[in-house]
Amino acid sequence: MKSFHLFRRTTGLNTIRDPAELVYDPATATVELAIAVNVDVERSGRRKSRRKGRTLLQAGEFHSGFPVGSQILCVQEYPTWASLFLFDPQSNAFTGIRSGLSKHRFTAYCDVNQQVYYSNGVENGIYANGVSAAWAMQAYSGPDTDLEFYDPPVASIIAVMGGFMMLAEGPIIWISEEFDYAAYNLANRYLDLVDDVTMIAPVADGAWVGTRKETLFMAGTTPALWQVAIRMAGGVRERSRSHRLITGTELGFDKVSANGYTWISDYGVCWGGPGGQIINLTEKRIHNADLAGVSGYCQLVGSRLIASIDP
Repeated sequence: MKSFHLFRRTTGLNTIRDPAELVYDPATATVELAIAVNVDVERSGRRKSRRKGRTLLQAGEFHSGFPVGSQILCVQEYPTWASLFLFDPQSNAFTGIRSGLSKHRFTAYCDVNQQVYYSNGVENGIYANGVSAAWAMQAYSGPDTDLEFYDPPVASIIAVMGGFMMLAEGPIIWISEEFDYAAYNLANRYLDLVDDVTMIAPVADGAWVGTRKETLFMAGTTPALWQVAIRMAGGVRERSRSHRLITGTELGFDKVSANGYTWISDYGVCWGGPGGQIINLTEKRIHNADLAGVSGYCQLVGSRLIASIDP
């Protein structure tokens, strides 16, 4: 009996084309994939298993990882509360930072001046040098004013731009006083976007803001100067923004040297930079609008951009 190869290599995932119409080349046994589970595809198209075994470092339910130098902040769930830990990959050691946090609350982080501000929508704090401290307004010492300032509201998203900290919860973005990340004029300094905010990604001349329905570019170097423009009709998945700025050249665009962020939208994996420039990296192959899951992951690891949507 003559045998032949059905699958030697692949051109990658394609969720736009009907599975019955996916490209197949019998001469080279090259196919497009409608579904890919635990598969790592090399540039040559050859496949290899991503998982080569695993090592249990600590049993438990962990989430909300965030890099702090060579270490990682993360949250572990317990029967009646959650705790913030610092994990050291070199020693595999977990150090407790704060306990008694609300359960099943993903934590947002923002590192500024060697401090990490964090909030899970119920509690917040500041991490630095192995210790968690209160994130609270200090006594006011400026000129006389009739304005009222308050402690930072709890938030699900945190970002900093032009000396202002932005805290988003639901459709509201609260904006701090300039260079005072603990003082907020809740009556006047905020932005209401109607739809829930899912991302804030500051770049050189503005900020990308994602909601559940739209992707916006806020042109202006400070929130007070923002001019809103809709750049994509699709929404942005929560927690899918890259932790760090990524240049276009790192993604293979030689003529795009500006810094921007990557994220997962309803229409693919995107990169957004200054001037409202947006590139849908997977426009011709991946469509996410029909996929379940409101949150995701999108980080550049080595030379590969890894993106996934939480089930």
